[in-house]
Amino acid sequence: MKYTFTILHNSECNFWKILKMNIERLVKEMNLEYEIQEVLVNSEEEAQQWKFSGSPQLLINGEDIDPSASKITNYHASGCRPVFYKDTFYEYMPIDLVKDFLEGMSVK
Repeated sequence: MKYTFTILHNSECNFWKILKMNIERLVKEMNLEYEIQEVLVNSEEEAQQWKFSGSPQLLINGEDIDPSASKITNYHASGCRPVFYKDTFYEYMPIDLVKDFLEGMSVK
């Protein structure tokens, strides 16, 4: 199975670069076939289109992997997107969340 990682980001928050580097390391460790797409969200219209609520936002095969994504209704092009995962607050997507999501996909 090939995995497509889409990293949505804005020009204000550069945590996406760390996320990309962590993803590249993880997929090599897991020996996955993958591609990484970077999408710069420049406008409120693009934020609505992508359901973007801050940078970075990660989609794997089109699915937002943030556990709280389904509860987000305020889409905007500015700011960073913190993540709350396993009772911990992160300034950007923790790689353990990415790994857990991928492992869950392989079970399906």
